[in-house]
Amino acid sequence: MKYFYSYKKNDYAALLAAYLHLEMDYNQITEKKLKPYKLYYMGSDRKLDEVYLIKYPSSKKETLMNILNGMGYIFNENSIINDLSKYDGLFYRLYKNNIKKDIEMRVVEWRHENNL
Repeated sequence: MKYFYSYKKNDYAALLAAYLHLEMDYNQITEKKLKPYKLYYMGSDRKLDEVYLIKYPSSKKETLMNILNGMGYIFNENSIINDLSKYDGLFYRLYKNNIKKDIEMRVVEWRHENNL
């Protein structure tokens, strides 16, 4: 399986997401400027899933997603595309609070289902 982290502006956030996915030390992030449309291979996680970063301009999102899905279909590979562009805007704090609430709600549901 391949994980793609796509983003528009925030290079550091994309690098941080990849480092956290790979369970690497995120304090060692040094490179902050990545070139658009260049696929960066970040490594493999414990399940041997590959993690990639790709930057795209704002008007080409759908085209990029279709290309990535098409390549996965051609090579018979499952792919998960995580779009980080919603964290680039002015309302990042609103998204952050909503995500925290969703995570807390899922943890409560999981505990309830597993009788913990």
